[in-house]
Amino acid sequence: MNALSIKLFGLLCFFGISASMAQRLPIHFEKQEIRFTGSTNELNKPGFDGGVGEVVDNPNKSGINTSQKVGKITRNVGAVWAGSRIPLSRPFDFRVLNVITFKIFTSAPPGTQVLLKLEDVNYANNGYSVETNQYTTTSNEWEELQFTFSQSATAFDNLVMMFDFLRMGNGEDRDVFYFDNITQTSREAINNPVEPTIIYGDQFKTNDELSINDTENNTIKVFPNPSSSAWNIESEAVITQVEVIDLQGKQVLYMKPNQKSVRVAADKLANGLYLSKITTNSGIKRVKLIKH
Repeated sequence: MNALSIKLFGLLCFFGISASMAQRLPIHFEKQEIRFTGSTNELNKPGFDGGVGEVVDNPNKSGINTSQKVGKITRNVGAVWAGSRIPLSRPFDFRVLNVITFKIFTSAPPGTQVLLKLEDVNYANNGYSVETNQYTTTSNEWEELQFTFSQSATAFDNLVMMFDFLRMGNGEDRDVFYFDNITQTSREAINNPVEPTIIYGDQFKTNDELSINDTENNTIKVFPNPSSSAWNIESEAVITQVEVIDLQGKQVLYMKPNQKSVRVAADKLANGLYLSKITTNSGIKRVKLIKH
């Protein structure tokens, strides 16, 4: 390999690592590029010890998850801890938000163990990790699992998922697990959910209010878009207000969720193009919404 080839290879590695390090919670799979890896010393693999992670179409768009794309881990013959790993761009901070939740769909029987493990960047070289587990309660429908970590667990930047932990997989139906909407939250927010205030109406909005001179200092994701039933909005900052406005400038929906994720129902809206104004405690973002 000549000097130019070495330089090009180095640049490709740098940009590849940079792209993977853009991953952070909340994680969904609509338009977000998610990289699955093996163990910390096998980054070129989509999983470890028989596990394979990938992004696929949602096999069952129903119930609590109508997203188009989801994550998938298949457990093939390898080890009873087969799984996959998602490296994150920054360590978890559990001082306030010490619960990780995600939605899961599988044909495995209720009571299947799910192990969620967090590793630090030096895990392969005698680094540190923490882990906790939960059990599924249903089959063939989406449910949400919640994993609570110590508020002092703040040095971990790798998310490791091991489904049906301690059972050997062989690639059959019960060894396939779909998951989505990996979110960091708090036990207080889970126990005391704030019901969004939804108002349908015809309030007129001026052209000034429909301008695009917004300030937005955090990442906001809207998915699926287009949608036939609902849009999901996820933000790194608390969403304080959501307005949906039609092309005539009329406000057709207004919400005050006061949380980091919200589902915006579209079933009462006519098909077409809408403008949304999403206000968080760190800025404002406007997004075009398509109902079909």
